[in-house]
Amino acid sequence: MRMATTLSQPPTTTTIYSASKTPQPQNNPNSISSQQELSLLSKLHYCKSVSQLKQIHAFIIKTPRSQTHHVYAKKLIYSLLQLNHFFSPPNDKDLNYAHSLVKQWDKPDVYAYNALIQRMSSTSMQSFHLYQEMLIKGIIPDTYTIPFVLKACSHSLALWEGTLWTATAHAFTAVVGAGILALPWSVAQLGWILGPFILVFFAIVTYYIASLLCDCYRTPDPVTGKRNHTYIHAVRELLGPKSELICGILQYSILWGTMIGYTVTTAISIASVKRSTCFHDKGHNAKCGVSGNLYMLIYGAIEIFLSQCPNLEKVAILSVIASVTSFAYALIALYLSTAKLSSNHEFKGSLMVAMVVNTEATSERFWQAFQALGNIALAYTYCMLLLEIQDTLKSVPPENKVMKRVSLYVVVGTAFFYISLGCIGYAAFGNDVPGNVLSRFYEPFWLVDMANVAVIIHLIGAYQVYAQPIFAINEKWIGSRWPTSSFNKIYTIRFPCSRKGSLHLTINRLFLRTIFVVITTAVAMMFPFFNAILGLLGSVSFWPLTVYFPISMYIVQAKIKRGSCHWFGLQALGFVCLIVTLVSGIGSVAGMVEFLKKARLFHIEM
Repeated sequence: MRMATTLSQPPTTTTIYSASKTPQPQNNPNSISSQQELSLLSKLHYCKSVSQLKQIHAFIIKTPRSQTHHVYAKKLIYSLLQLNHFFSPPNDKDLNYAHSLVKQWDKPDVYAYNALIQRMSSTSMQSFHLYQEMLIKGIIPDTYTIPFVLKACSHSLALWEGTLWTATAHAFTAVVGAGILALPWSVAQLGWILGPFILVFFAIVTYYIASLLCDCYRTPDPVTGKRNHTYIHAVRELLGPKSELICGILQYSILWGTMIGYTVTTAISIASVKRSTCFHDKGHNAKCGVSGNLYMLIYGAIEIFLSQCPNLEKVAILSVIASVTSFAYALIALYLSTAKLSSNHEFKGSLMVAMVVNTEATSERFWQAFQALGNIALAYTYCMLLLEIQDTLKSVPPENKVMKRVSLYVVVGTAFFYISLGCIGYAAFGNDVPGNVLSRFYEPFWLVDMANVAVIIHLIGAYQVYAQPIFAINEKWIGSRWPTSSFNKIYTIRFPCSRKGSLHLTINRLFLRTIFVVITTAVAMMFPFFNAILGLLGSVSFWPLTVYFPISMYIVQAKIKRGSCHWFGLQALGFVCLIVTLVSGIGSVAGMVEFLKKARLFHIEM
């Protein structure tokens, strides 16, 4: 609805006038009546955009009434601060506009400053200046002010503690997942010519695009510009709000989907340990069926506890442990595959796209090849978490240079394991290689069990790397929506018999994170075949999140001219990756249809 139709005396222009130009209201024929005052106040409450608020502000200033102007100002600033962007905070222009209104108040209250400090907490110096301004004006801080200031401190340069090695641990945890165990199958679907080539090609592509994205962490200058704390913030800053909305839906869908997939995969790994022990004790022909629902509940309970860690920086130790365990099960799988290859005394497999069993249709073989192509492309990517990891780094040396080194170490390390395990596993089993290479090994059972336990530990830590960005965006939105609620108040629980030991919690974190993990676990139990759906979701999101947005942001950040050689090169790379996304999506749909024919709700049994 246009504001001109909702105001009884609409302004002839929407220009925003400063308070210093406000005419004095004595005997002003344009003064508004009490009934109009109530109408304007109600309209302020229902405004859905900053532009509507500014129109009402212009109308109030042009038809003033001095004895009630402060009422309008207070209601206006409250309404403005209630306007929220779910994926990103308001832009600097809107926040500065809100701040200017607060400064024009004769007697601003503590709520207005609390709301401003909370909304500007991602830019710590602004929050500190607001707090200082608040004290100078004699406004007494309340129980909500200090937590907001401390939150701003957590974003200050002095408290960024991440290093090259902690960032490398986070990145390895995000990149190297249990999907590495499916790489021999993926190579088998492509054959000896295409398989290794695709593994090397996407390693190079991943590093190149990650290097471009590292320069988008700060804008407009990659070294001295303003920080973009998350991937979505960078998209909004460089590409605009429409791209931000699309990116947010895709990114948080794949993050949550990965959490569900990890829950299912962990239950399968725990069941594999139990089955391996059963086969060792009773023989390989014994019936050792295992249900995974109980293991999902156990995994969910562990993640509820770990979810109380405040942020990604505080779970660095989990990332280190997860990285070590990922190397452990990759090395065990590589050792077992090498031993199997040595006992065969021959290389198995075919040069071209795998000719699997003769009963399978030709079209199905191609669907599997398409799916394998997407699996390899997705195995390397971590762009949607790269900026979140980069945000943990110290500012000296420059974050973009450190993160490029992190990307190099991660891509080279993962490429070595991917190529080694993918090729050796394929050579050992040929076209009969299973989807999870560990499932074909039974002895030595203790080593196989150790590999599965390592997978479990890795997934426990990796879950938090994917969950923390979701927790952060939800809590930021709730905190900005209800900034003075006791829901966001920090409570300190001191440990008995300890002077320094304490735990800081908020009701928001305690209940909402718990509920979120419970819902995630329930969905995993309801749809134990979710990994098939996750494959399709990953295929669909690969091109926009891993290729299109990073390349588009870099073009804007580096001011690359349209039509230049560099521009055409980037567009060509994006087109190639788009083709990969399309064929991978086709393969994932075909695979999902076949899988869903045998799947059942609330049933995961091995």
